[in-house]
Amino acid sequence: MSAVSPNKNSSRTGGRIVAQIVYLDLLPDGAVLDFSAPYNVDRASRLAEWLSERPERGCAYWRNRRGAPLEWAVDGMLYSPTALARKIVFEATGTAIGAIRGTGWWTSKGRSLIEVAQENRTDS
Repeated sequence: MSAVSPNKNSSRTGGRIVAQIVYLDLLPDGAVLDFSAPYNVDRASRLAEWLSERPERGCAYWRNRRGAPLEWAVDGMLYSPTALARKIVFEATGTAIGAIRGTGWWTSKGRSLIEVAQENRTDS
């Protein structure tokens, strides 16, 4: 498990995580990502209900590009991990959320984007 909390916002750190995944080609283009909100998110039951109504809402595809690497299965638009996590929470609950670390909210094969980057870190 990652020692980094997915609720601590750092767009600079999140950007580095995305850049590392892209640069090192750690995920194939088109890899399926699942939305996995931390349990302490306000209105978690409403969020879970909203996602279950249309399962594609919790699905995005990885695109090997910096900045906006997630293609949401719902609208085909590209988002950063944080922007899409915030959009999903807002659409589900009608409430904007504060600072989050979106790279901790998206998983590939059970590993968050943070964990994907950390597990494959190369020391120079």
